[in-house]
Amino acid sequence: MPEKSEFDKALGELYDLTEWEDAEAAIRELHARGPEIERLYLDSKILPGELQALVMVSNCLEREFVHRQLATGQPLHMNVL
Repeated sequence: MPEKSEFDKALGELYDLTEWEDAEAAIRELHARGPEIERLYLDSKILPGELQALVMVSNCLEREFVHRQLATGQPLHMNVL
């Protein structure tokens, strides 16, 4: 089996966040991964289109986590956003 590309690895790590029960922690982790994803691009490990795709997935996940917080009544701390 061929080794996964850096894009596939980063996408898989973002997908893994969907399994987290704590939406607030998932948002914090999502924000923490932003610079890592940018570094992959700056180090030429992912292509510009792949960076754009990862950013779009990240933005969609953030909205999903916020909706999940609102639906469950968990507090939404504005300092995380």
